[in-house]
Amino acid sequence: MSLRLLLTFLILIASFRVAEAQHSIEFNSISGFKVFSPGNYALSGMSRGGELAFNFSQRHRSDEWIRRLHITDISLVGGFHNMRSVQIADSLASKGFLQNVFTVSGRLNHKLYEIGRFSMSLTAGLGLAYSTSSYFTDENPIVGSKLNFSPQGGLKLAAAVTPDLSLAAAANIFHYSNAAVRVPNKGVNSFQASVGISYKLPYDDSQKVIDGSLRQDSMRQFFEFAIDAGRRGAWKSTGGNWKSGLSLHYHYPLNNVVNLKAGTDLVYYYTTFDGSEHRYQYFATSYDPIRAGISLGSDIWLGKLVVGMNYGYYLKYNSLHPVKTYWTGTLKYYLTRGIGVQSKLYFHRAQADYLGFGIVFRR
Repeated sequence: MSLRLLLTFLILIASFRVAEAQHSIEFNSISGFKVFSPGNYALSGMSRGGELAFNFSQRHRSDEWIRRLHITDISLVGGFHNMRSVQIADSLASKGFLQNVFTVSGRLNHKLYEIGRFSMSLTAGLGLAYSTSSYFTDENPIVGSKLNFSPQGGLKLAAAVTPDLSLAAAANIFHYSNAAVRVPNKGVNSFQASVGISYKLPYDDSQKVIDGSLRQDSMRQFFEFAIDAGRRGAWKSTGGNWKSGLSLHYHYPLNNVVNLKAGTDLVYYYTTFDGSEHRYQYFATSYDPIRAGISLGSDIWLGKLVVGMNYGYYLKYNSLHPVKTYWTGTLKYYLTRGIGVQSKLYFHRAQADYLGFGIVFRR
């Protein structure tokens, strides 16, 4: 998108008045100066791209999690990454094998500090990435599927030029992989720098402060039980190996936003390792149908949405590899005070095991 087109778009939207808050439109030009993948593939080359974001201002809201985490905006972001300059090191023939990546994601903007016209923010986002290349369509050795998950995070420095117009520079890390739904699934990472422009939309300053709080029971301890099911992809196959997870954790609230938790995690294998390639699962390869461990972690409550992470130690795991620890990342949404749905991603070191979807109960 050219600067002229962007400015024309901003002029057009300036005629509209936005109720409730002063939202903004933001455009960033992105350069990936270091692209890499874990494992045996060393990459060279740079990526280029851009993103367009609509930032929903949260300054008019009094939700406790927004106040405690200093959330200024929640953003809906669309992005494009041209990866055609990237190649496997020492292989000119591989140049462009990653092709292009399109992303759509949600992002939280957490203000660290503000001095005069300058502000520093921590950004964290999660979304989906569509790669135009994959192993099963182009024999891409790193990206196992066209549809991938894409977390990213970084730091952004903004400078206000006028009350409504700001310039920004940011540094972040961008990642996409498919959570081992199909393998190979090395995934792609990129250290990125960006420069951008942000324009605040006109708004009605007579709006009232909104309290959209969806609190936990204030400082109440509770137990949480969850069950999930998911499939890890089989090596170079569109098939896979199914698993189910069970967990029971005790939660101790530090406040209405952050919980500490401890408990046990169990995973059941519907197919165990018998020496064949299609049942081999890297660090998740197990000879027995059950593995079990204990873990510690924390949850952050963003209203009904809960983001959590745990780190654990195995009490029982008859693994092909000497794996003793694991960690999990969880995204939960509570439909009622006691029942919710969740997605849970299991990891060994930096390697995804499987992504499970299920139900969670708390009492």
